[in-house]
Amino acid sequence: KIFSNVKQLALERYYNRNPSKALDSFIIAEDNSNLVGFVQISIVSVKENLELFQYQPIYTPFDKFMTRTIYLPKITNLSVDPNYRKKGIGTKLLEEAISKAKEWGHEQVYLEVEENNISAIKLYQKLGFQMLCHHNVEVFDTSGIFLRRTFKPGMIMRKILVNDFNHTIIAE
Repeated sequence: KIFSNVKQLALERYYNRNPSKALDSFIIAEDNSNLVGFVQISIVSVKENLELFQYQPIYTPFDKFMTRTIYLPKITNLSVDPNYRKKGIGTKLLEEAISKAKEWGHEQVYLEVEENNISAIKLYQKLGFQMLCHHNVEVFDTSGIFLRRTFKPGMIMRKILVNDFNHTIIAE
């Protein structure tokens, strides 16, 4: 079965400040040793729109000297070979990524998706992701000789991982 071949790659990079927390994790799905899908989950820093993620900054006299930053797990890449789609592989890969975010001790996980990617949006909703806002998402066009970065209409979606969601701010 393909599902039994979803596994964690031994490739994880680490926070400089806390070596016990992974910064990136790649999870792959194989069929007879052939790569058929993968997901990447990364810890990213968010400095703007903290209220979007329900973090309320606590202002102090020192705020003009500090920036408020939160670190959140973000599902940055999900891909399944077209010949293996609609077989539950994407679901299993996302479930593994969500488990990784919980293992890292996070209370939420988010992702960005293009608005016209209806099948992906339905998959994310099925797994409990909810839309936070509309947002232009960064897309890389690899069809030509040069890698082009463009922005397309999209949305940010989030899944809460705990029942008692705690609003914590980490000041840098």
